[in-house]
Amino acid sequence: MKKALKLISIVLLCGLPLFGTMLYSAKNLLRFCDGEIPFYIWNKRITKDYSQISKFDTVILGDSVGNSDYCPEYLSETTINLALGGTTPVENYFTLKRALKTGAPIKNVFLTFIDLHLQGEDCLYSRVFYSHLLSFADELTIIKDAYKLKDQSVIQGGTILDWLGYRLWFPSKYLPALLNAGINTRKGSNNDMMYLDDIHRGTYISRNLSENLDYNDWKFTKFFVSPLNELYLHKILEICKKYDINAIFVIPPFHPRIIKTDEYRNQRQDYYSKLIEKYPNAEVVNFDETGEFNDGTNFIDVWHMNIHGSYKFTSLLKEKFKNTVFKNSHNEESSAKTIAGKIDYISLDNNLDSLVNRIDNDFSAIIYNKKNQRINSINSDDKVICINMDKENLSYEERNNILRINIGQNSFEIGKNNQSDLFVLVFHNNKLVSEKRYIFKDDGSLIISR
Repeated sequence: MKKALKLISIVLLCGLPLFGTMLYSAKNLLRFCDGEIPFYIWNKRITKDYSQISKFDTVILGDSVGNSDYCPEYLSETTINLALGGTTPVENYFTLKRALKTGAPIKNVFLTFIDLHLQGEDCLYSRVFYSHLLSFADELTIIKDAYKLKDQSVIQGGTILDWLGYRLWFPSKYLPALLNAGINTRKGSNNDMMYLDDIHRGTYISRNLSENLDYNDWKFTKFFVSPLNELYLHKILEICKKYDINAIFVIPPFHPRIIKTDEYRNQRQDYYSKLIEKYPNAEVVNFDETGEFNDGTNFIDVWHMNIHGSYKFTSLLKEKFKNTVFKNSHNEESSAKTIAGKIDYISLDNNLDSLVNRIDNDFSAIIYNKKNQRINSINSDDKVICINMDKENLSYEERNNILRINIGQNSFEIGKNNQSDLFVLVFHNNKLVSEKRYIFKDDGSLIISR
C-alpha cells in the first residue's frame, strides 16, 4: 500500500507541472505567443462567430501577399480579409469552409498566392498547428492527404509526433515561448495586434511605411503547383461552385526585382486557364503587367506592398469590379470600425498624394500652404483649401503668420514657431484625427516633417 501511495505521489509530482503547463498554454496562448499567431487566433474567432462573419459577402483568401495587398475599408463594408501569412490553398480551403459553416453569406472570393505557397507548405507546423487554427479533423485530413500525395514539404516539415505535440499542447512546443515571454508580458501587445486586425478587417502586413527592404533579385523560369495544393485549389473551386460563389484568382503586381521569363508567364497563364475551365463562376485577373508599380516605393520588400502600394492596388481592384462585386459600395454608410481603420491609415500615411485621396466622404480636411505656392496634387492656389468641409461650421483668420482655425467647438493654431510650408489637418465629426506638416525641398517635392 505504501509503495502504491509513493508511486501515486511521484506521478502527481511529475504529472501536475506537465498538465498544468499544458492547460495554461491552451487557455492563455495570447499571453505568451509571438509572431503572427494573434492574427491566426483572430481569424479563427471571427469565422466561428456568426454575429461577425454574417456581415460579409466578399472574402479575401491567400498568403501574406494576399493579406498585404488588400484594404477592405476602401473596398466595401461587406469585405473581409482572411488571408494569413505563410498559408497555402490547403489552409485557406478550411478557412472558407469554416466561415460558410458558421453562416457567412459569401458571394465573392478573391484568391491571391505567391509561387512559393503554391509549390509547398511553409508554416503548417510553426503557425497553423501551433495556433490551433484548424480542428483536429481538418488537421488529420491534411496529414492524410499529404502522405497520400507524398508531399515532402509536409512530410519533411515535421513528424506525426510534432503534430500531436501541438495538438495536445505539449510543453516541449510551448514552454520556450512561455519562458521567453514571462507572465503576461505579451498580452498587451498581442491584444493591440488583435484590435488592429479587427479595425482593418484582417489586413495587418501592409500597415507599414518601409520601402525596398529587400535588395535581392528573384528570377522565375518555371511555374509549378504541388499536387497537394492543386487538390485544394480544386476543393476551393468545388465549394464555391456548390454555394454559387464567384471565385476570382488575382495575380497582383510584383516588385520590379522579381523577374519572370516569357516561358514562366505562359506556363502560369496556361495553368490558370486549365484550372478554371470546369468552373463557370471562376475567373483570373492579372494585375502583374500594369505599369503603375514599376518602382519599389510601393513595396516593403520584393513581395509585400506597403501602406501606399496596398491603397493603390485596392483602388485599381475596386475600379475593375465597380459594376459587379462592389457595385453597391458607394451607397454604404461607414461603420465605426471602418472609420477607425481609415483614421489609423491616415495617421500613418506620410505621402501627400495618397493622404489627400484617403480623405473621402467620412472626413474633412484643411490644407494650408504657408507660402501660398501651387500644390499640383491639389490643383489650387488657395491658401486654405477645404475638402468635404461644411464651410458654415468653419472659420479661420490669419494674423502675424499664425493661422487660427475654428471648427465646431475646437480651435487650432498653426504656423507658430514652425517653418513648415504645408499643413494638413484631417477631421472626423469636428474632431482632429490627424495633423501632418510637410516641407518643400529645393526640387519642388514635399517631405513630411518629423
